[in-house]
Amino acid sequence: MDKQRDCIITLRASKAEKDRITDRAQSVGMSRSTYLRKMGTDGFVCAPLTEEERTWLATLGALRNDIKKFVNALHSLSHEQRLAIFKTTAFMLEWFAKADRALDYIDGFFSRIKAQRR
Repeated sequence: MDKQRDCIITLRASKAEKDRITDRAQSVGMSRSTYLRKMGTDGFVCAPLTEEERTWLATLGALRNDIKKFVNALHSLSHEQRLAIFKTTAFMLEWFAKADRALDYIDGFFSRIKAQRR
């Protein structure tokens, strides 16, 4: 796409429409011009992530790495060894508790993002 912006587009809007466009642009940290250009070319605008959302994503990344390590460790065991581990009640209760906390965290993250984007 051509980055040189040498064309001007003029549009008519009511005061209320202009204010609404300005408010929406400011809510996503954009100028009115950038907001309208992005909406016109892409059809949507995504607000930048907040510091809290970046922290949540970093935590999700760490959870993913922990799950990956767990899976890799299980793959290194024989079928009989895996069965022995998963037949141990204490291990399964601890594993389910950790998995439940991770899933709650992930669900909470996406619920908050969804609520904030409305």
